[in-house]
Amino acid sequence: MPFISRGRTIGFRRVNKYSPLESILREFAKKGFIGRFVFDGTCKNVGNVILRIEVISEKIVAMEAEAGGKLLKGREALEVFEACKEEAEGFVEIIELDSDKVLIDLEDNPDARVNLVIEMPTLTLKIAALHVAAKGSGLALVGTMLKDVALSECLVAEGLIDGRCDGVIKGEMCPDKIDLVIAVKESIVHMSRPEEVEGSFVAISEKCKMAEFVMKATKR
Repeated sequence: MPFISRGRTIGFRRVNKYSPLESILREFAKKGFIGRFVFDGTCKNVGNVILRIEVISEKIVAMEAEAGGKLLKGREALEVFEACKEEAEGFVEIIELDSDKVLIDLEDNPDARVNLVIEMPTLTLKIAALHVAAKGSGLALVGTMLKDVALSECLVAEGLIDGRCDGVIKGEMCPDKIDLVIAVKESIVHMSRPEEVEGSFVAISEKCKMAEFVMKATKR
């Protein structure tokens, strides 16, 4: 039987070759979304499908599919998901749940359990220098970019933060370590993890006018 927990529908998204189901899952996984995706449409080599996917952040924990007149659960539903995640046409309903409601569905429908991680693509940069300039909310996007990037060599960063902040950015990002500092007036923030880089740029985006810095490759 379908999952029993009720949640809040926060939206619908069109699924097609320009916006595949897998990309939508990745988008919400990055936000730490907890809930259910209900896809209704057609998939290559399968035909008409209703696919229900329950996730906790980047993990798919339960799945069931209605296809070919059958209700498929767990591992059997994964075969349908593989056919639908990249080549499908239809709509997906996005339903927000809390973790307790997901657990209720798992207890009520144990055959639907799966353990699948939503893979996040990484971008590897092979560059000698990177010049970055951003204003206001654009600073938060810079932080997200730096968090997700996978470097092939060490880059030394140096730059300025303008406006009310009157600060500096300096340090180093390497494939195996991060050592960055943002100094704004009397506040100094040290960053050693990708999540700290993103959070620091989000923080300065809320109060600083702009930032401009250069990252150059260096031999270790």
